[in-house]
Amino acid sequence: MNLLRANAASILICCISVVALVVPLYLWWRAVRLRGRSDLVLADRVALARLDETRQLMQPEDAREFSMAIAEILRSYIDVRFKLFAAHQPADEFLHNLLIAPNGMLGNHRASLADFLRRCDLARFEHWLLSPEEMDALLASARNFVFETSQFELRAQP
Repeated sequence: MNLLRANAASILICCISVVALVVPLYLWWRAVRLRGRSDLVLADRVALARLDETRQLMQPEDAREFSMAIAEILRSYIDVRFKLFAAHQPADEFLHNLLIAPNGMLGNHRASLADFLRRCDLARFEHWLLSPEEMDALLASARNFVFETSQFELRAQP
């Protein structure tokens, strides 16, 4: 009987020791995992908020500033979301790098990103005037890209 109590006590001490080791490890792992996810969610939300702020530039005389702003926002989002340093690359180099990037999701958006960047570059470098409708389409394109590439549940808002 004493042997049974000694074994039960030993088993109980072993179980408590295992729990004491496993629970902190699990909590640390979860915190690290969630911290990375929150950075990505934050990147999505920051990009969407910054894109919404560009609405004040949606006037034909501000087409250059508007196109520069939304292109920079989208490139910054891509930097954070995909770890692809797009912010300081010329559009052609950036699009080429999409082809060789290991992330297939981003490559799936190559054509739409190329069109988006081409239109932004026309307003930026060729001084094309964009109509409010064209600016609205560019903004919608950028917002859709963020929604489609988000790892998390973001719902499109009107």
